[in-house]
Amino acid sequence: MSELFSNDTMSGKLRNRALKYGDRTEMLAPERDGRRVKEFVPYSWNEMLHETDLIASGLIALGLQPGERVAVIGGNSLRWIKSFFADVLAGGITVTVYPTMTAKDMGIILGDSGARFAFAANQGIQERVQSLQGSLPKLERIIRLDPVENLAAPLMSYDELLRLGEQHFDLELLLQRVRAQKTDDTVVLIYTSGTTGEPKGVMLSNANFISQVKVVPLFKFNESDVWLNHIPLCHSFGLSGDLLAAGEIGGVLALAPSVEPDELRWALRSVRPTVLMSVPRLYEKMFLKIQSTLDEKPPIARKIFGWAHGVGREMFRYTSRSQRPPLLLQAKFRLANRVLHRVRKEAGFDRLRVAYAGGASSAPQLIEFFEGLGLELYQGYGLTETSPVVAVNRPGKNKLGSVGPAIEGAAIRIADDGEILIKGPMVMKGYWNKPTETAEAISPDGWFHTGDIGHLDEDGYLFITDRKKELIVTSGGKNIAPTHLENLFNIDPFVEAAVVVGNDRKFLSALLCPNFEELEKWAAKQGLPAQSPAELARRPEVYALLQKSVDAVNAQLARFETIKKFAVMDHVFCEATGELTATQKYKRRIIDQKYKDVIEGFYRE
Repeated sequence: MSELFSNDTMSGKLRNRALKYGDRTEMLAPERDGRRVKEFVPYSWNEMLHETDLIASGLIALGLQPGERVAVIGGNSLRWIKSFFADVLAGGITVTVYPTMTAKDMGIILGDSGARFAFAANQGIQERVQSLQGSLPKLERIIRLDPVENLAAPLMSYDELLRLGEQHFDLELLLQRVRAQKTDDTVVLIYTSGTTGEPKGVMLSNANFISQVKVVPLFKFNESDVWLNHIPLCHSFGLSGDLLAAGEIGGVLALAPSVEPDELRWALRSVRPTVLMSVPRLYEKMFLKIQSTLDEKPPIARKIFGWAHGVGREMFRYTSRSQRPPLLLQAKFRLANRVLHRVRKEAGFDRLRVAYAGGASSAPQLIEFFEGLGLELYQGYGLTETSPVVAVNRPGKNKLGSVGPAIEGAAIRIADDGEILIKGPMVMKGYWNKPTETAEAISPDGWFHTGDIGHLDEDGYLFITDRKKELIVTSGGKNIAPTHLENLFNIDPFVEAAVVVGNDRKFLSALLCPNFEELEKWAAKQGLPAQSPAELARRPEVYALLQKSVDAVNAQLARFETIKKFAVMDHVFCEATGELTATQKYKRRIIDQKYKDVIEGFYRE
């Protein structure tokens, strides 16, 4: 099939792929007409494009002009995807907003972007946005994505917009909008998490997203691949790694109903994906689940698994470097793989061939565990400002501890102070309405200052140390990367999260958030009475248990890096309680202020 539209724009690519794949399945979703169902329903390219065209026509009928902003606020769903692409086809700029944000944070984004229309996933989000309308004079309509009728202006239902699009459908007008779009046009505004200040709108263009196509051949993605999406589509990683990558190659994208553990396990077993783009926390949870299951098995079963896992790790040392394993090892692996396959199948990983962990660094032990299981876990690196992928490990080039070599088109340089600098077509156009901040981030010769610290080895593999602004400098002058220490707790079954503190102090301390589910199981085995999380956190037996966790981490560190004191928190840090951003990064300034008394207590003589 000859391409009818430009492949230099997202809208052109979308129409070309729909023409090419037609009645092939594009999406699998546990949804029908915006409602949750208990099975994955297939949707073809033709079905998806038809409804997307109608929504785009509805937006045009409402008066949307090219370059105007449309916010999409909600979790991953078919209607989120159709609304996103409808705005792209109509020539608008989509502002992606996390559904978990407070009304205040939503107001900052909607106000700064000047959004004219906003899609809201449900009543709760609608009410948050509506409460801000007095301060958002440019916002004209709030369109509900969930099935609802009889809404009065400025509210509107998705189905009402769909009917409006049917009444005013003009394919030639829509195609004119598609053809008028240019490679350098901004198509998406994604606001940074704001860990160190107010969120900034990252302007990502058609060219930025198309730069990510270079990742596709590295993993040999093909039409038979099935992605399971659960990372937020409102983030550049979800957009590029799942939605656009699957569409680029004509694969199938399945939408997980949520990230709740039980629902995610159901989705994995139902879909049995071949590609899983995720974050380390999912693999950490899976690791802990497999370990706890093994702990309940008879000693002989644990011994057999241990042998099979060891063979799997030995095999990986050859396959990760595209080397041929010895014949004896191949024979042993065929036998070991019978055991490993059963474990992978139980987890829904039996067809998985690309397992990617992005967004944060993973503990080496985690990667080694999945290697032994027969799954190669790939890590990469990128930021919202780089669309996002800049470097990635890939088959035959997977170096433990690194985030891989640069992708085609990306140049990586390390500044004198260790900061990672990026140049290439993936670097954003700039920050929306913030020329000063843009000039500070991107040098006149095009190098983007990431704010991350790292180094390149002799083979060109990138290693990340920490965020430049988050480095801890002790009163003794030692520079310490807190993220590295915190990640060492990630595969501890009793620790959900750890935050290391100690800037300008004599030593390091930590705030430990327990995994209360595992802690309650442990307490029951110890014969401790059932208690609330807060009561459990105060028990001396729990402190002694977590002291063992701290000791295990300290054993892996240099003396000046060790954690001398810690506190057991009575809740898990989250966005709702203010300690995390929408992308689940620590708001370290907020944590320092909120728990000032606890932290000061570590350092009182």
